[in-house]
Amino acid sequence: MRPILRNKIRFFLFVTMAFCVSSLISTQNKIDSLKNELSSADSKNKMGLYNELSKALIYSDTPQSMLYNDSLAILSEELGNEEMAMTAKYNYSVLYRFTGDFQKSIDNQEEYAEYLKGGTDSVKMAMSFYQLGTAYVRLDNHEKAMNNLNQSLSIAERRGDKSLAFKVHNAIAIIYKNIYQNDKALEHYFKAVDMAGEIGDTASFALIYNGIGVVYTKLDSMETAERYFRQSLDIAEKTNNTRVMSFQYRNLGTINFEKQNYPEAQRLYFKALELREKMNDQLAIGGSHFDLGEVYLATNRIQDAEDSFAKALEIFQNLGALSSENSTYEKIAEVYEKKNDFRNALFYKNKYYSTRDSLKDNELREKINEIDAKYETSKKELEIQKQQKEIDKKTYQRNLLLSILSLAGLLAGVLIWGIWSRMKRNKKITEQEKAIQKEKINSLEKEKKLLSFASILEGQESERIRIAKDLHDGLGGLLTNVKAHFGRIQDEIKKVEELDVYNSACDMIDKAHEEVR
Repeated sequence: MRPILRNKIRFFLFVTMAFCVSSLISTQNKIDSLKNELSSADSKNKMGLYNELSKALIYSDTPQSMLYNDSLAILSEELGNEEMAMTAKYNYSVLYRFTGDFQKSIDNQEEYAEYLKGGTDSVKMAMSFYQLGTAYVRLDNHEKAMNNLNQSLSIAERRGDKSLAFKVHNAIAIIYKNIYQNDKALEHYFKAVDMAGEIGDTASFALIYNGIGVVYTKLDSMETAERYFRQSLDIAEKTNNTRVMSFQYRNLGTINFEKQNYPEAQRLYFKALELREKMNDQLAIGGSHFDLGEVYLATNRIQDAEDSFAKALEIFQNLGALSSENSTYEKIAEVYEKKNDFRNALFYKNKYYSTRDSLKDNELREKINEIDAKYETSKKELEIQKQQKEIDKKTYQRNLLLSILSLAGLLAGVLIWGIWSRMKRNKKITEQEKAIQKEKINSLEKEKKLLSFASILEGQESERIRIAKDLHDGLGGLLTNVKAHFGRIQDEIKKVEELDVYNSACDMIDKAHEEVR
């Protein structure tokens, strides 16, 4: 390994360890604080404290966690608080899974899921699917496990909930690991690592590294497997994760067993058994007895091997763990062969073959179900594509119709606007024509009046001229004659002009003559 890469790994592990130590201290402080609050809390607040304490101790002290949850279940029933009673059911589901009672785990979780139906809390529903899936994983019911886990993952991805998504990926990886699809198992494990790292949950690396290590043992890459197991154990010890610690003691024991270092393998198997008994994890306890039986068989401690396998078989039969039961039959047959008890050896060999056939039938059913699921998924995808095309077609038709209607509406609007504008313009023209006509009429009337007035004036002027002419011709002539007579009077009477009256009469005749002209 290159020095730079090695230094990066060391730095990453150092940061992880520091975080785990800090988390452990923080968790313990939280537990102490909750216990102090519990002593003075009223009944309503005690329910919440029991719930918090049960969750805080679930990994480090499962039996104590169970006791706190018992208190929560009893108190919530006394107070008639359905919500907290159902919370206790959920906690029981997790606790029973940890103790290996998977059917009870499923029963409680299904009751909790039924309570959630019709509600809107998708987060709790996603967690319920996850818990059911992990319980079915432990029962080797991979079909139901995958169905529930996929539903949980769908909700988690839709909500962007990486804290749940990485757990689901880890559980799905376990399924693929169990059916020896190692590449898919690693793919999901590494997705889980990435997501846990993104949200800073490095404590969960302990469980994920355990699974990765197991896959590498199946790939016969023991060195890589051991590295992951030791990293997992370091994190688990720092965080006091008893469950994962038991896994790693068992896994490291198996690696030493493969190396034929039987004393070290036995020591590690016993450490795993001690922790599993503390947690009361029955399936894991059965596994530890099976592991010890293998060590005893390899070291020719036949009676010890028989006793250990018998304990393991009893537990596996009680739990209905058919796969583990099948492996135990094979080992017991080997024990009896070594004891030269061929009758019992044959009996257990036949049990081994019969259960193996049952397992193969189950595997075949699972494969058939998987193919059916893929077929149904493919059918659904085709149906979805068909529906999508139909939707696209209807959308196109609707959009086309809307476009046509919009265009028609636009054209109608333009046409109406044109007609309205034309009518408005025509109305204006009509009004203008009326105004012009009215103006013409007024003008004509004025002209008529003017002509009429002119005619009057002309008539008057003609009359005046006629009268003037008549006066000029009549009176003017008369006055001229009068003036001529006065002239002759002047000639006849000399000194008459010296008379004022004569001069005044002459002036008056001149003026009258002027007026007549």
